[in-house]
Amino acid sequence: MTTTNHLDPDWISALSIIKKQADHLDIPFMVIGASARDILLDASNISPIRATRDVDLAIEIANWERFGELKAALIETKSFKPDKAMQRVIFEDHLPIDLVPYGAIETNAEISWPPDHVILMSVAGMTDVFDASLSLPITNSPEALDINVASSTGIALLKLLAWESRKASITKDAEDLYFLIRHYIDLGNQENLQTNHEDLFDDIDTAHARLLGRDLLALCSPQTLSTVKTILDRETDDSNESVLVRNMLPRHADSNQASQCRALLIAIRTELSGVNPS
Repeated sequence: MTTTNHLDPDWISALSIIKKQADHLDIPFMVIGASARDILLDASNISPIRATRDVDLAIEIANWERFGELKAALIETKSFKPDKAMQRVIFEDHLPIDLVPYGAIETNAEISWPPDHVILMSVAGMTDVFDASLSLPITNSPEALDINVASSTGIALLKLLAWESRKASITKDAEDLYFLIRHYIDLGNQENLQTNHEDLFDDIDTAHARLLGRDLLALCSPQTLSTVKTILDRETDDSNESVLVRNMLPRHADSNQASQCRALLIAIRTELSGVNPS
């Protein structure tokens, strides 16, 4: 997978500086969230579902001192300024960059933001996603710049887990997940499909979802996989109305659309058990 020339030049400039400073401090990072999705869409020549102006980065650190070191290094370049939100720096006065710590700093798949450590944030699955991230060429001018970007499998996983942690107040994670499921094969997964999963051509309606399920099975640690199964078991249970399905679809979606969406979730869940849908 290669990127094209459609990425925001500000993204490229900001990521170039961040990579230099992070490499100097030996802090691994990857692009996640909507910004990672848009990079993969750009590489696949697919238009994004909504414009994304900020950039989300997951940074692997052991403690908050390391977080402070990276922020200070970025601010010292004079290209970044601090923001009132602790996790954010602003590039050239207009591009927000959110830094999401994970790794040894987390406890039970959560981080607690200083100074009071009262505000908690889930970082479940982040290590799994980094281990499967893609090193993509963001630009070749004026010199080559390769950045770790969450894979389409990783983005889908993080979207599902993000929805679970904040579904009471935010639905866009589910909307993004629905888009990713329906376009999964197109997001750099054609070769994997053709080489390793020819049987999925038998049911093209669920092929995207089934391939995602198989890839999630390969990507997730046992703990993360258990969490994903629990979510999907609840959201595909016949006895409950699925909040996830409702959040994935447009407000005025009909029952047929809801049934089709639920079928996609069932296909993913079935593949997580290694059993072919009947």
